[in-house]
Amino acid sequence: MGSLIKNEYIKIFKKKSTYIVLIILFIFVILTSIIYKFMNNILPNYDYRTSDDYIASAREEIKNINVESDRQHYIELKTDIDYYELYKKYDKDSWQAYLIKRDFYGYLYNMNLYKYGTHADKESLTENPEEIYNKELGKLNNSDWKQYVNEEIKVLESQVDQLKQAKEAQSELTASSEMDNQISVLQTKLDLAKLRLEKDIPYGDNFVNEAIEVRTNHSLLDDKLDEPNMSFRDKLMKQEEIETYEKAKYVIDNKQDINNKNDARAVMLSVFDEYSIFIIIFLVMVAGGMISSEMEKGTIKMLLVKPYSRTKILLAKYIVSLSMIFFIFAVIVVLQTIVGGIILGFDSLSVPAVVYNFSTHSLETYNLFAYVGIMAIHKLPIYILMTTLSFALSALFGHTVLAVVLPIVGNIGSSLINQLASYYSIKQLAIFPTLNWDFSQFMNGRIPNYEFTSLGFASAVCIVYWLIMIVVSWWVFNKKEIKNI
Repeated sequence: MGSLIKNEYIKIFKKKSTYIVLIILFIFVILTSIIYKFMNNILPNYDYRTSDDYIASAREEIKNINVESDRQHYIELKTDIDYYELYKKYDKDSWQAYLIKRDFYGYLYNMNLYKYGTHADKESLTENPEEIYNKELGKLNNSDWKQYVNEEIKVLESQVDQLKQAKEAQSELTASSEMDNQISVLQTKLDLAKLRLEKDIPYGDNFVNEAIEVRTNHSLLDDKLDEPNMSFRDKLMKQEEIETYEKAKYVIDNKQDINNKNDARAVMLSVFDEYSIFIIIFLVMVAGGMISSEMEKGTIKMLLVKPYSRTKILLAKYIVSLSMIFFIFAVIVVLQTIVGGIILGFDSLSVPAVVYNFSTHSLETYNLFAYVGIMAIHKLPIYILMTTLSFALSALFGHTVLAVVLPIVGNIGSSLINQLASYYSIKQLAIFPTLNWDFSQFMNGRIPNYEFTSLGFASAVCIVYWLIMIVVSWWVFNKKEIKNI
């Protein structure tokens, strides 16, 4: 048996096609990392009003505008220019610049509306906008960010108290839901400001500020996953919201950017999905030619005259086919680690994988590469079944092209079936293997992607399909007439 297995490995690594696929994979790893780097360099919160080119054109345009005839456009351009000039007074990463982007465009617009607008425009403003602007600008210039937050807390607490008192003054019949919404919005802002002080998080346009905004969004946890009236798709959406909410706490406490989608770590977390098509092509190419290539060349006769039973020969070939799963997994992880680290930086690879466990209702952290290993185990059924299918077709038809092409085409077509089954909740398709073979959907007590499956059911489906393919390939290979090959 050992010599049979050794010979199969030699045959695989003597084929030019093996190295062609690996070279293409290497190129694709480089391109993937470059694309991720390019996406990382795209500014996610780009503000055209801070662009030098835009403001230059706005300044030229405003010179030719008659305020009386095109009042609204003049006010908008003037506000854009004023906003730009204020923003450029501060460092773009400062807490002041963040607040200018958040609040000051409105102050500037109202000030210009009051100055250049019609009498009706001025009447619509309940307070003098210039006084409001100067007051806020003074706070921006004379306070550190903590003083600014403390003042913001005082204002918000006062507004919340006033609304609550107004609500209590109303009877239950006249109490307004709009007032409740206003209180909720203000309370969210108040909680955010207090959390900012508690966790020492300055204003800024970064991942930590995104996290505290998520963490203070109470609406994310208004519903539970076990609500009886929730649809399956609503549960899936709520599941993602809960995980996002809980991960935000980790970001706040540890100041680690675990939600970055464009670094080397992000690619590693989804490495088996990112390179799924290459894994499948490599595996079906190996398994699809295991028996059929021997039949097409006639070398199967030389193999069968040796003192090995057909079952042993088949088993050796199948073992080697399955072992190629681990080989291609290792190649991809090593390539992505090295290439991704060089192009995207190695720093992010030290950040752990953070997942929310819906069974224990707690966050769990894993070493990144340990998590990749766990994910590989959960992805194994996909590649075992694809390899076995190609292997069985190779034994059944004795034709390499069919054994390679049919599984690839079937896998591509199955994605459409998966989408239809999930979107329309077609229970009859529950026995379809591609809806069940990705066991990562069951990790950490998650609701699966498809409504009518579970870990036990999926395991049974995969085992049944695997047994059918194994039995068919064994029976056909043992019954095949060698003289007719």
